[in-house]
Amino acid sequence: MILTKYLAIQSNLETIGIVSVNMNNIEPLLEKMMEKDIITIEEGKEIIGFKSGLANTMFSLLEHIGFIKKNVQKDISLEFLRLTNFGRFLLNNKMKEQPISQLMTPFFLTWLPFKLFLKFIHQNPGADVDEIKANLGLQIIRHTSDLRTVVNSVIIHSGSDSPFNEKIIINVISNIGEFLGLITSEKKRGPYYLSPLGKYLINTIDFQSFKFKNIDPKLKPIHLALMDFLDKGDKNFIVSTSLENAVEMKAMHKLYIERIDVGKDVNILYKQSDFNTMVSNNSAFWELSKKFCNITYDQVKVLEFNSILMDLF
Repeated sequence: MILTKYLAIQSNLETIGIVSVNMNNIEPLLEKMMEKDIITIEEGKEIIGFKSGLANTMFSLLEHIGFIKKNVQKDISLEFLRLTNFGRFLLNNKMKEQPISQLMTPFFLTWLPFKLFLKFIHQNPGADVDEIKANLGLQIIRHTSDLRTVVNSVIIHSGSDSPFNEKIIINVISNIGEFLGLITSEKKRGPYYLSPLGKYLINTIDFQSFKFKNIDPKLKPIHLALMDFLDKGDKNFIVSTSLENAVEMKAMHKLYIERIDVGKDVNILYKQSDFNTMVSNNSAFWELSKKFCNITYDQVKVLEFNSILMDLF
C-alpha cells in the first residue's frame, strides 16, 4: 500500500494530541455534553475519570472527527468543550435503543489514520503491529522527513512515524476498530482482520478523494499538493493562484527538487487568479477556503476538472 505525501502528512497531522483512548468513556462524556451547552475541560476530565493528559487525548480525537469543538475564553484562560451542531443534531435524533458506536461510525470513517488502517488490513488480512509499522510507519517517516527539509513546521517532526507506530496502533486505532465492530483480533498486537461489517463498509469508503484539514499554520495546502504532485512524477501542471503565492511556489519547487530526489523535468504553467487550484494528468487539488481544501486521484474527476479549468483560460 503506497501512501502519497498528501495522505502521509495529513494522517500525521490528524493524530496531533492523540496517544491513547478508552472508547468506553465516550458515551458518558457525550451524554453529559447533551445536558449542557458547554462544559469545562476539567468537568470533562471528571466525567471520564482521568485527571491526566489521557483525557485531552480523548478530546483531541473527538475534535479531529468533528464531533466536539474546543473553545478558549482568553480573558480567564479557560478551555471549554461543546458538541458541534451536527453532533448535537445526531444525538438529539438518536433512537433510544441505538448504540452510540453505530451513531459514531460515519464520523470515525472520516478520520484518515483509521481509514488507511482499515484499507491496509483489507489488503493484508492478518497483518500485525510489526507489519503495519514496517510498511505504513516507514512511509510516514520518509514523508515527514522530506517535508521538514523545506517547511519549518512547528507541529510535524522530522522522522515521525505517527500514526502508524506501536503505541497509536494498539492504544487508539485498533481500539476504535474493535469498539465499532469493524475489526477482530486475538491479541492487542494483532493479527488484525476485518469483521463482516468491516468488509461491507470498506467498499463504501472513498480512497480517491480527500479533504485537507488546515492544522499546521506553517503549511499551506497548495504547497503540500505541489510536493505530492512532484513525488508522483507528474510532468505537467496547471496552477491557478495569486501572484504572491506563485512566487512562493516557484521557490519551494526549486528548493524541493534540490533537496529531495524527484524528477526535475517538470513543466508548470501558472495562471493568476483569486482562487487556488492545481491539476495534472493524474491529480487535482482545489482550495475554496481554509476549511474547504480537497485533493483527488479519481481519474474521472481529474478529467472533468481539467476540462473546466482549461475553459477558464
